[in-house]
Amino acid sequence: MRQFLADECVAKYFDSMIFSEEIGIRKPDPRIFYLAAERLGVQPCEIVHVGDNLKTDVWGAMNAGLKAIHFSSREGLDRKAESDPDSLLSLSRKLDSLESRGVVPDMVISSLSMLTNAIEKLERGS
Repeated sequence: MRQFLADECVAKYFDSMIFSEEIGIRKPDPRIFYLAAERLGVQPCEIVHVGDNLKTDVWGAMNAGLKAIHFSSREGLDRKAESDPDSLLSLSRKLDSLESRGVVPDMVISSLSMLTNAIEKLERGS
């Protein structure tokens, strides 16, 4: 993933990147979110985590004290991987839907173009 992001010229937009396979900790374990805060030199409550999985991303981030934005979109999904019931992606999506009851993100977006506005609303507390 690190090389892919570099090859796609996306890595340059991040001050720090943490990958589960490099550190041996997976979301929703709060330690991965605490590590992100430590590397950035901020408190967890100063971070907004954006993710597409209600359990690992939204619940995980909120459980660690971060704000969470749920990226809820059908665009760009790997339909081939999701159609294989044994794929990790398919299993993750099923877990997400099973665990979604009671998980309420701070904001929901359906397009990355909505992200800046969503973060600004969170900063204003609205």
